[in-house]
Amino acid sequence: MESPEIVKHTWQQLVERLTTRFNSEGYQVVQFQHHDQVFGSCYIIWSNNQEALRLTWDGKECWFLLEETMLPISAQSPWQEIIVMPFDPDEHDALYAKTLIDDIMDSLE
Repeated sequence: MESPEIVKHTWQQLVERLTTRFNSEGYQVVQFQHHDQVFGSCYIIWSNNQEALRLTWDGKECWFLLEETMLPISAQSPWQEIIVMPFDPDEHDALYAKTLIDDIMDSLE
């Protein structure tokens, strides 16, 4: 099941803003996965060789999750939540998406 366009657009904008921010802090993208067949869920991980940050879109639960962990990453790594933002994919308002992105970015301050 593929994600609605508003989700794809919001994901892309959020990843671009986070990548710009994280790159300036010494992080690089180290992993990305997208699962169209699993509600369009996807995640991206940035690392600075000491810790990792992960952004997830959970297409089933309809939320964005930003979290962090120390390296090395394993299946047992304890990810700590930074912010969880519910997102209504039926809301097709650009301001709604921008507000969500701004709230996630503000959580990093």
